[in-house]
Amino acid sequence: MGQIVSGESQHVNSNGGIKNPKRSIPDKLSSELLKKNFSELESYSLKVCFDNICCVNEDGITHIDEESFVRYLNFADDINVGQLLFRSFTYLANYPNVSRSPSLLTYNGLVKAIAIYCDKIKNVIDEDYSKLLFESFATWEDDESLDKEKDTTTKLPKVKCQDLINILTAIVWVTTCEMLLPTNDESGNFLETITNLISNKNISKIRGVVTPIIYSISKPDTTYITWSKFKSFISRNAPNMFRSWSSFFYGQFFIGQTLSQSSKDSLFFGPSVRTWPALDSKSYLLNPINMAILSWMPLPDHVINRRQWNCLYTSTKHGFSMSSFSNQVFKYNGPTLMLINASVITSNGDDNIEEDDTLLLGAYISEQWNSSKPFGSEECLLFEISPTYESFPTTNYNSNYVHYSTSFGIGFGGMDTARKTSRLDKQSNSFFLQIDNTLQNGTYKNDPFKASRSAYKLSATRTSFNIDFEVLEIQVFGLGGENAKQRQDYEKKWEENLAAKRKVFRPYNTKSVDKEILKIASIIDHGYRREVDTV
Repeated sequence: MGQIVSGESQHVNSNGGIKNPKRSIPDKLSSELLKKNFSELESYSLKVCFDNICCVNEDGITHIDEESFVRYLNFADDINVGQLLFRSFTYLANYPNVSRSPSLLTYNGLVKAIAIYCDKIKNVIDEDYSKLLFESFATWEDDESLDKEKDTTTKLPKVKCQDLINILTAIVWVTTCEMLLPTNDESGNFLETITNLISNKNISKIRGVVTPIIYSISKPDTTYITWSKFKSFISRNAPNMFRSWSSFFYGQFFIGQTLSQSSKDSLFFGPSVRTWPALDSKSYLLNPINMAILSWMPLPDHVINRRQWNCLYTSTKHGFSMSSFSNQVFKYNGPTLMLINASVITSNGDDNIEEDDTLLLGAYISEQWNSSKPFGSEECLLFEISPTYESFPTTNYNSNYVHYSTSFGIGFGGMDTARKTSRLDKQSNSFFLQIDNTLQNGTYKNDPFKASRSAYKLSATRTSFNIDFEVLEIQVFGLGGENAKQRQDYEKKWEENLAAKRKVFRPYNTKSVDKEILKIASIIDHGYRREVDTV
């Protein structure tokens, strides 16, 4: 390993002589990236960060070696991702002449690698940055099934399942760190939080969540995942999978030690860059791990970029009833997220789900709730977080995205054809997902024979399934921001005041009653008109 240098430090060669490190001459691609997609402050910070951790080899080439790179990122050892990331960076550093041959991570190479990781390649590199990242983790093998007539083989990138498990474990771990680490240590639990985050128990828990996701992508192969399978999965289910990578590496290399005035407040060298909203109250359904993998899904940017989500309804707190649900959720003028934790009663068609298993289902509802007609838009989304990670985007077949009715409950992706008042008639209702009007029982089904009536796409991995479940918990979160919650609170307060005014009406004084009605209807304005009572 070479000697660590900073700026124009000198280096002692193997013969004991002193020689200065060679100046890094910007190549055309890295110069173009810096010019078009990096601000002056970002360029300065990246260069200072490089100078702080680089070393010089015997040939006088300034670079970042593997040991310094891994130490700087400071991932928990049990994640086993440091060397994998260094291999990825050195691969991308040679773009577009990438290869698996050993190479140095020079400053020019770092510019290209970090630009790809942070998706700062617009108008310079015309490639999918997710594909570039996938290939940087891959091993290349001959596909002998192609072009046999021409007696040629094609190199195809394949990533080891275990490597992707480590990658996704690191992504979830980074996201949960951003959520859980306090911004200061006034609470006194800073060290305790760090200890819990880097514990083997926490990392094993995360690994246990992401492992079945990886094997669901790779099946029937349990050793490698091809780009075609990975692309098919992320394009539908997880287009934002690498979003946390972008924010993390931005924090480390564009902000890093250079601009951080409070590095002691972070588990990493650089300050964290929060990419996911905070909750206004704790939720065991939307815990940090579930929130991290939910953040991969195709939710709109304006929802993900909110500073805070508000918990509007919790069934075990507010009650399992349609009236309690409407009181807490209606009049919220903004998109909402609904989570359903359920216990399986019966399951047909899904080998991964058995009786008494637990489901975590959800829906993104893009519009304000109402009971007069079906509502929602093409932005709506149904999803399953566990045991199978999959999303169900909308189709163009119809606009029956969400139904709410006291006669049958809450339904997604179909029509109420059974007209039942409580228990579900699973043979008649065409809903993809339905909770009955007691909010205590539901059905979840993937029926290819009713696909033309569904507003949501069928499962991409399961032919059909029909699951009856008992609801354990329902939570609804408001995603419209602070103003939407304030407007809902104002509406609720107005209705409470209206109810209070009605209680004080004096039925024997008809003139007073009529006057109060006129005031409530805003026909008489308190501020601008004064009525004189006459006896």
